[in-house]
Amino acid sequence: MTFQPPTIEEVKRYAIGIGYSTCNPVKWWHHYNSNGWMVGKNKMKSWKSAVWTWFTGTPEWRELQRKKAENKTYEKQQREQHTYYIKTASEIKLKEMRKAPEWVFIHWLIDELRPEILSERK
Repeated sequence: MTFQPPTIEEVKRYAIGIGYSTCNPVKWWHHYNSNGWMVGKNKMKSWKSAVWTWFTGTPEWRELQRKKAENKTYEKQQREQHTYYIKTASEIKLKEMRKAPEWVFIHWLIDELRPEILSERK
């Protein structure tokens, strides 16, 4: 299998497809085209790997990774907070139910379990 240099459009599509929409694929293409599609002293074997390596060294990529990490931290905090509120609400509800007549507790339990029961029937 011989190496086939990509077109600028192929590089643009690939870069956008892997999330590098802010980087400059035209600059990448001209760089490798001008040096004969060489990576160091070796002929390029995979232009997609070269694109990935090139763009992961850019400040834009590092900023994107930082934002992703921040977003994951935020999402984790939201999940933990949501879980805490659900647990707290359930504990309060259970304390109330312990004081209520038995039939009230049974109806509440049925309402809580109904979504799970219905999903198992499907």
